[in-house]
Amino acid sequence: MGMPGSSSSRLPALALVALLAHCAGERKPAEAVGVALPSATTRAESPPIDPLAFSVPEVTRYLESSGAPGERQRALERLAVLARHGRDPELLLSSHQQLLSVLPEGPRRQAALIGLAQGLARLGLNAHRLALLRHLACPSQYVNPTWGDLSEDSLQPVTQDHSKRYWKEWLSQHPVALDQDHRRKDTTPKQRAEASIPMPSAAQSCRMPEEEIAYRSPYTGCAAPGPGTEPAQRELRAWAWLELGRGHSQAQGRGGPYEPNRAAEAYAQALQWAQGLPKLKLQARLGAVETEFHRQRFEAAATQAVALLGWLESWDESLAAPLADRMHTLIAHSVIHRDFFGPAPQDPNAVRPDEMSLGCDLDAIDGLTPVALQRLQDPTIIPRDFPGLPLLYLALVERLERFGLVENALKTVDKYLEKYPLHRLAPRAVREGVSLSTILARFAPEYSKLRAEREALASDYRRRLFEDYGPTSAWSKKHRDDPAALAGAEQARKAF
Repeated sequence: MGMPGSSSSRLPALALVALLAHCAGERKPAEAVGVALPSATTRAESPPIDPLAFSVPEVTRYLESSGAPGERQRALERLAVLARHGRDPELLLSSHQQLLSVLPEGPRRQAALIGLAQGLARLGLNAHRLALLRHLACPSQYVNPTWGDLSEDSLQPVTQDHSKRYWKEWLSQHPVALDQDHRRKDTTPKQRAEASIPMPSAAQSCRMPEEEIAYRSPYTGCAAPGPGTEPAQRELRAWAWLELGRGHSQAQGRGGPYEPNRAAEAYAQALQWAQGLPKLKLQARLGAVETEFHRQRFEAAATQAVALLGWLESWDESLAAPLADRMHTLIAHSVIHRDFFGPAPQDPNAVRPDEMSLGCDLDAIDGLTPVALQRLQDPTIIPRDFPGLPLLYLALVERLERFGLVENALKTVDKYLEKYPLHRLAPRAVREGVSLSTILARFAPEYSKLRAEREALASDYRRRLFEDYGPTSAWSKKHRDDPAALAGAEQARKAF
């Protein structure tokens, strides 16, 4: 090595990479510290330099000097990664176009496509992201976007896509849910599900908003997975359908009130492609449940949530526990609704009257509790062997108490204790009975017979907590190998 001042001196490769990375972190060009990027001529006489350590301007200059094919591909990958975290949409698209042109089919190409979708989402280019996802999920129907420009008009048309102005006019003509519009003859979900609704032509649907009265799938004809599908291709398709479902759930497309319908279909497709991919399958099933719930199709949401928990228990119990409370709350919230079935699958999404949210008819709300308890005991909704059935009663208690229906919550506690007196969480339910009956007693007139009855009821719950769930009770003997249950019972007793 020459003297520091000589023209023949060079930094070792690792030192040069570290120096370039440091310069990139300080956002200074390499020339600012006297280090030049290697050209095609100097590369022949110097060790290879890792282009992954360069910043965007440095990688761009390196590409212009045309390095070796292998290192050029790595530089393009680095440029694509940097573009995903930047704010330049043109750089994002151009860098990925160059990268995809040199990447063969395989995991690295899949990672680049997924990264491009994530970069588009980060820049808020949701329409372009959905266009890319459609191509990845359904290449037989949707071409790869050419990215000629960043306007949405340059993207491939999609069935039932319309402008915001169009859907605003459509909603003004359909202010209520179609199955609750008394101007129509097919007002019940069953009638609408069985009705044969003629589909309008493309010309009609562009100028007659009233014709869009049923869902028209943009994904008809998309291929299902075959027995010879490559695992990597199956995983990419499953991921693309899953992301499509999430995008439609957030109303990122131009389908107006039919975006939730598209989400439900995309999640169903994701489930087909995710066979053998349990983590993707879990996300798809969870998305399908929540989509049905937000569409106010509560029966479908409840039955799918029960199926999800059952499948999760058989696959990975460690994942079932964190999701259990969330799904139990969803089921309890579903069974309390009078309009349990909701709209038909092909109906658009619309705001529907809800007794629990309006809170204006207390008698109607009060009458829903027996209906909810009856639904919890319906084997067509909740199978008798569902292990989480006792927990659904406790979730229902919580929902009723949150809505201020204290007396109804107390009745549900009694029903739970009647059916599951030795359940591991029974002491918790008894403690809840003490709290609820005490609240009812406070709201009763002082020195009244009603107040005395409710105070006596609270005392009876306290007695049961110490006698039926004490250290020597049959319940404690049954759960002697369950320290968490015993600790919960002890905590409940200490509260009084």
